[in-house]
Amino acid sequence: PSPPPRPPPRPPPAPPPAPPPRPPPSTPRPPPPSPHPQFGYIAALAALEPRNLAAGGGRFELPPEPPSEATAVGGGGTGVECYTRKDVADYRGHVNSTSSGYTCQAWSLQTPHAHTFTPERYPTEGIGEHNYCRAVGSSWAWCFTTVEKPGWQYCRVGARQSACGA
Repeated sequence: PSPPPRPPPRPPPAPPPAPPPRPPPSTPRPPPPSPHPQFGYIAALAALEPRNLAAGGGRFELPPEPPSEATAVGGGGTGVECYTRKDVADYRGHVNSTSSGYTCQAWSLQTPHAHTFTPERYPTEGIGEHNYCRAVGSSWAWCFTTVEKPGWQYCRVGARQSACGA
């Protein structure tokens, strides 16, 4: 008797699917989501600073919450340490250290922290040739520090007043 016929050859296995294309290395990473949406603008800017991208892989640490004075309202204040707006935008006082005691970097300097918060870009925010805390791009007063880390922190500028006098 003759041998049984051979089955037809099997087709070769299909190649594995190609991996999705990688983005070019020059594609900037989007800023991380802010744990405090009210501070999203400043967090996004800080996260995009080259020094922060290199140090933290695109993550910028925020303090857990603004200082508790943010909700306090006093009767009436005097002098430059007074502000009336809930967002602290009208604060023009002379506090120049953070809530943790770090000295503030002058707004006119780019070291140790390079930034885009300049008087030319923010002419109405009260920044300039000084190192006083301001609420630039935020709803609470803050400043860059004069040390590598933390790069910036909130400041304690006292309680909001219902009115300011001379």
